[in-house]
Amino acid sequence: MKKSCALSAAVWLALVVAYGAVAWQKSRETVPTVAIGFLGGTFAALLVSSAWGLVTGGDDLSALRRALRGEPPM
Repeated sequence: MKKSCALSAAVWLALVVAYGAVAWQKSRETVPTVAIGFLGGTFAALLVSSAWGLVTGGDDLSALRRALRGEPPM
């Protein structure tokens, strides 16, 4: 497994556990806690990965611009 995939899975799992812990403190019911943890953690992980892509996507954008100008890849 690649390091970035393992990191993504760890972040997702941490967010699922965090949302589940908050939901458990509020409701003390198993099914809603699992649903809130899974969905909340998944959507929070999507938000984190989108923000990370915005921060680190500058290299991709410059590569696309070079390709559109017909320059060779670096």
